[in-house]
Amino acid sequence: MLDIGVGRFPHFRKVTVAMWAFLERLLDSSMFSPHGICLLWEPELIWLHVASDAVIAVAYFSIPFALALLVSKRRDIDFN
Repeated sequence: MLDIGVGRFPHFRKVTVAMWAFLERLLDSSMFSPHGICLLWEPELIWLHVASDAVIAVAYFSIPFALALLVSKRRDIDFN
């Protein structure tokens, strides 16, 4: 195992702290607004977005199954 040792590399700790600070700033969600603010908190609009997002998710997750079904049913498609 490689012993890096913080004492031998004093800049290593500075780089690590700077990297964590950068990642915390990058992933901080405290400045984001909830979606409801853009939609004026109208339940019809919020449920419309929820339903459309659900339909899109089902479509994306069904693509691999449709491709697998296509490949299994069609013998002229060469897929190993």
